Amino acid sequence: MKILGVLIAILAIITGIEGYIQMRIHNGLKAKIQADLISSQNKAISKKALDTQNYLKKIPKTEEKIITKYKTIYSKDGSCEAKLKGIQDAMDLYFANTPML
Repeated sequence: MKILGVLIAILAIITGIEGYIQMRIHNGLKAKIQADLISSQNKAISKKALDTQNYLKKIPKTEEKIITKYKTIYSKDGSCEAKLKGIQDAMDLYFANTPML
């Protein structure tokens, strides 16, 4: 009878230890998955930050292109030939800065 009680106690201790180990493994895997997710989110955020910096660097060039593209060309001479030349210059300026599709 005493042996049976001791065996049951040992079995209960072994089962408790096994449950504890399984719980620790489960918690460790959960922590690893969370760490991987945080790492991937941090990489995505840093990539977006770099894209923003590149965009901010390109703004002055883009503004310059827009100003040059739509700059009004005033003709000093009011004759038809001067007006035609002004229109041709404006079209040349427009098409020179327009990317070909």
